[in-house]
Amino acid sequence: MYDSSRSLRNGIRVAVTLISHLAGEFGCSKLSCGAVSAAVSAGQVTQGASSLGRVNVEALHAAAGIAHDCGLTFEKGGQEVSDRVRDRTLNELKTLADSNGQLTLENLRQVQRNRCNEQGVQPSKAGLLEGELIYTFLGGNDRGSIRYDDVVLFLHAQLPSTIGVPTSAQK
Repeated sequence: MYDSSRSLRNGIRVAVTLISHLAGEFGCSKLSCGAVSAAVSAGQVTQGASSLGRVNVEALHAAAGIAHDCGLTFEKGGQEVSDRVRDRTLNELKTLADSNGQLTLENLRQVQRNRCNEQGVQPSKAGLLEGELIYTFLGGNDRGSIRYDDVVLFLHAQLPSTIGVPTSAQK
């Protein structure tokens, strides 16, 4: 998806239908990821960052109604990952992981709320959805928890080791 879109001058714009179609490869249902990508597209149109039906993946921060001022890796108002915020997030998640290195959805939510509180931001519903999407992507809905090591990889823009690993129900 990236390779076919990267030569565009005004950002990497990917069709909502393509995102929805490929969502299953990354552990997200077509319906859920399709709805989120359609909302992002609509929010970007209002900001002039994309055209309807396409998502500018380089301008996610310009999606009115979806973009949020706090999260797991960004400073308030930031448009690039902050190493300081990401490290703080990962350190806190590491302390919350159980003895097997597993995290719950509530662990992610707690850390996200902590980042928002530190930045003086009231988390939006769309912003809180970020933790749920990460949890789903990392297999939490299937397994009941996610691996801390997978969160580390994910927040460093690397594919987690559990992607493509069948759950016990799929074996």
